[in-house]
Amino acid sequence: MLSDYHNYFFTSLDLHTVDLEEFQYVGANISAFSLVDLNSKDFGQILNKLQRDSNTRYSWNGVGGGDSFDSMIRL
Repeated sequence: MLSDYHNYFFTSLDLHTVDLEEFQYVGANISAFSLVDLNSKDFGQILNKLQRDSNTRYSWNGVGGGDSFDSMIRL
Protein backbone atom coordinates (compact mmCIF):
# COMPACT_ATOMS: atom_id res chain seq x y z
CA MET A 1 0.00 0.00 0.00
CA LEU A 2 3.03 2.29 -0.05
CA SER A 3 4.17 2.57 -3.64
CA ASP A 4 4.36 5.14 -6.44
CA TYR A 5 0.70 4.47 -7.20
CA HIS A 6 -0.67 5.47 -3.81
CA ASN A 7 -1.59 8.93 -2.53
CA TYR A 8 -2.55 9.69 1.07
CA PHE A 9 -4.04 12.91 2.36
CA PHE A 10 -4.31 13.20 6.15
CA THR A 11 -6.84 15.47 7.78
CA SER A 12 -5.43 14.94 11.26
CA LEU A 13 -4.48 18.21 12.91
CA ASP A 14 -1.46 16.69 14.65
CA LEU A 15 0.30 14.89 11.79
CA HIS A 16 3.37 17.05 12.45
CA THR A 17 3.86 15.06 15.68
CA VAL A 18 4.15 11.73 13.81
CA ASP A 19 7.59 10.57 12.67
CA LEU A 20 7.16 9.85 8.94
CA GLU A 21 10.87 9.38 8.24
CA GLU A 22 10.50 5.65 7.55
CA PHE A 23 8.12 6.48 4.67
CA GLN A 24 10.46 9.03 3.08
CA TYR A 25 11.73 6.80 0.26
CA VAL A 26 8.78 4.47 -0.41
CA GLY A 27 7.46 6.59 -3.28
CA ALA A 28 3.96 7.15 -1.93
CA ASN A 29 2.61 10.70 -1.83
CA ILE A 30 1.78 11.56 1.79
CA SER A 31 0.23 15.02 2.22
CA ALA A 32 -1.34 17.06 5.00
CA PHE A 33 -2.01 20.69 5.82
CA SER A 34 -2.18 22.85 8.91
CA LEU A 35 -5.08 25.13 9.77
CA VAL A 36 -2.99 27.21 12.18
CA ASP A 37 0.05 29.34 11.35
CA LEU A 38 2.30 28.52 14.30
CA ASN A 39 4.48 31.56 13.62
CA SER A 40 1.65 34.10 13.53
CA LYS A 41 1.39 36.94 16.02
CA ASP A 42 -2.19 35.93 16.86
CA PHE A 43 -1.11 32.39 17.77
CA GLY A 44 1.59 33.78 20.06
CA GLN A 45 -0.93 36.04 21.79
CA ILE A 46 -3.37 33.16 22.30
CA LEU A 47 -0.61 30.98 23.71
CA ASN A 48 0.46 33.77 26.09
CA LYS A 49 -3.14 34.17 27.25
CA LEU A 50 -3.37 30.43 27.88
CA GLN A 51 -0.20 30.64 29.95
CA ARG A 52 -1.56 33.47 32.07
CA ASP A 53 -5.06 32.02 32.53
CA SER A 54 -4.17 28.38 33.07
CA ASN A 55 -2.73 26.52 36.01
CA THR A 56 -0.72 24.49 33.50
CA ARG A 57 2.37 26.30 32.19
CA TYR A 58 3.81 25.83 28.72
CA SER A 59 7.20 26.61 27.28
CA TRP A 60 7.03 27.76 23.66
CA ASN A 61 10.35 28.18 21.88
CA GLY A 62 8.86 28.88 18.46
CA VAL A 63 6.98 32.16 18.96
CA GLY A 64 8.73 34.95 17.14
CA GLY A 65 11.64 32.82 15.99
CA GLY A 66 9.49 29.99 14.71
CA ASP A 67 10.93 26.50 15.13
CA SER A 68 7.99 24.12 15.08
CA PHE A 69 5.05 23.01 17.15
CA ASP A 70 7.26 20.19 18.46
CA SER A 71 9.16 22.73 20.55
CA MET A 72 6.10 23.24 22.76
CA ILE A 73 6.58 21.13 25.86
CA ARG A 74 4.44 20.72 28.93
CA LEU A 75 6.22 21.56 32.18
